Amino acid sequence: MNTEEFVEAIRRHVRQGCIESVIAVLENVPGRRRPQNRQQRSTWFRSLDPENRRYVEEVVAAAVDATIFHLFCVLDGVGAIEDGPDKGTFELRYHGKTDEILSPSDGDFLHDLYRSRE
Repeated sequence: MNTEEFVEAIRRHVRQGCIESVIAVLENVPGRRRPQNRQQRSTWFRSLDPENRRYVEEVVAAAVDATIFHLFCVLDGVGAIEDGPDKGTFELRYHGKTDEILSPSDGDFLHDLYRSRE
């Protein structure tokens, strides 16, 4: 798996799964002991007309996209999760049929590849 394939796999499996999961919970809160705030959001969401539901779904998708983008920025080293001047770096590797570094310092950034397909 190369960097582009990795980004596409994240888009297809993680992004889509997150969006579908959040919408599914908004439509029908699972479980017997449903937290009151989740049940209230679900009741509100189900009361919306189709156009407003679509807007909520677009906001959920935008939030998921922003989360993945910013995580990729951290993995690429252009965003930080540490305070202070001495910040570490990440190296993302894929071990499979071949071993690949998916966050090469001299290649395409994950966050750029992700944004280029939005």
